[in-house]
Amino acid sequence: MGMRRSLAPLAAAAAALAGAAAPAVAAPAQGDVVLVKIDPSATRADVAGVGAALDAESSRASLGGWRVYRVPEAVTEAQARAALAGSDAADRVALDTLMRPSAAPNDPYYSLQWALKDDNPADGAGMRADIDVESVMAGDVASAAPVTVAVVDSGVDFTHPDLAGAAWNNPDPAYPGTHGWDMLGNAPLVSFPDAHATHVAGIIAATRGNGVGVAGVAPNARIMSLRFIDPATNNGSSSNAALAITWAVQHGATVINGSFGGPGSTGVVCDAIEAAASRGVVFVASAGNAGVDIDATPQTPAGCRSASVIGVASIDRTDTLSGFSNYGLRGIDLAAPGGEIASTVPGGAYQYMNGTSMAAPHVSGAVALLKGLRPSASLAAIRQAVLVGIAGRPGLAPRVATGGQLDVAAALYVLDRGPVADATGPAAPAPLVADNALFTRSAPTLAWAEARDPESGVDRYELVVDGQVVRAAVPSIENVVTAPALADGTHTWQVRAVNGAGLATALPARRVVVATSA
Repeated sequence: MGMRRSLAPLAAAAAALAGAAAPAVAAPAQGDVVLVKIDPSATRADVAGVGAALDAESSRASLGGWRVYRVPEAVTEAQARAALAGSDAADRVALDTLMRPSAAPNDPYYSLQWALKDDNPADGAGMRADIDVESVMAGDVASAAPVTVAVVDSGVDFTHPDLAGAAWNNPDPAYPGTHGWDMLGNAPLVSFPDAHATHVAGIIAATRGNGVGVAGVAPNARIMSLRFIDPATNNGSSSNAALAITWAVQHGATVINGSFGGPGSTGVVCDAIEAAASRGVVFVASAGNAGVDIDATPQTPAGCRSASVIGVASIDRTDTLSGFSNYGLRGIDLAAPGGEIASTVPGGAYQYMNGTSMAAPHVSGAVALLKGLRPSASLAAIRQAVLVGIAGRPGLAPRVATGGQLDVAAALYVLDRGPVADATGPAAPAPLVADNALFTRSAPTLAWAEARDPESGVDRYELVVDGQVVRAAVPSIENVVTAPALADGTHTWQVRAVNGAGLATALPARRVVVATSA
């Protein structure tokens, strides 16, 4: 998470603090939680056999077809794979990994919320760094419909006076007065006093106009708190993150805020997000705070390739990418304020924090506000409006897919204007197989890096061999396709990325050499 600074006693804002990048969390060599993606065609007996083969003490289902198995003794991934080598039900096997946090109303600290106001100093091009939400607030926001936003994090303090009225209430009569779920204790959650999640929740939904503290982006948001990160260790497991996403979807969340991250492409989390996307849920992910290109150094969940994900980098009040912020032309969609952000913390207090953890909830709040103002609009349309209605910034063009930052007023304008024909194709996919690669089998395996299309999304890939489309594939984390059997000799191949508007972009043709007698 980012560094913190208290707002008590109240004083004028000083220079922005440097963003603190959390060290990378390495993949475990061994662990006592094994993740297994179950083959959809598996029988109940086959599934039961997975637990028996692992000698599992317990198991839980997650979205995306995964199950989480707790085993009595720590095992390596190789040992888990070996134990399931004869299973017809085990499609993929992985060990659990760790995630970390990424960090004009009469509210008295509103004057310090530079991200919401348009009185920031303009840059050389006359541009300001705020998200232009106040012009939207000038309209009839009191009538905005309530929208549930799940904060998948470390636990929100709902006793805070600026958040007490923003809590989602579990309608299940078995859990009265509860506002979410604690994945660590597998129990209903009333309130939990952690600074990171409470700060995130305040950015989204702190009560406006109550004469207290700060103001949130979305006064209509109702916060569902899903705790999977332990503040004592500052870590949370990927399995619990996936279970939290599953719980959010099952209990009606419209938007999920993921201000956390871990290294690599974690299948159990990405598959849970993809399953959430199939239910129409938008997932907003922080880019991470290591200052790296996540296209080259993958990060979960920002790097999950789903049509519902909005990856968010951080800018500071000078309208430039924060020094700590990750970025990526393919993996990150836009930027939002994340440097020296004032918001709620436990004990009725307020602090500044820095991090992409603070940038993501500005976007989550914007999606919730737009959905509340235009309840009949689909979340897919709202996501597109957020990505099309950005404020372009030259410094962001080489860093994020849209080349701009969040602009709530522009997004509302785009949403009201209605669907706009996408006139451009997606970015070309990048090949991961060398030109003139030699294969000694007749059916070569070809691979490419994902393409991005912030307007319509990538709908499918088409593999073209010797001028003919031979395979079609849906976008995934690992874009690997085996071509049909080819005769010995040199063949050309390329991949076309096709977006939702039917527009295609192809990588330049490459050659592959098949020599089965070699």
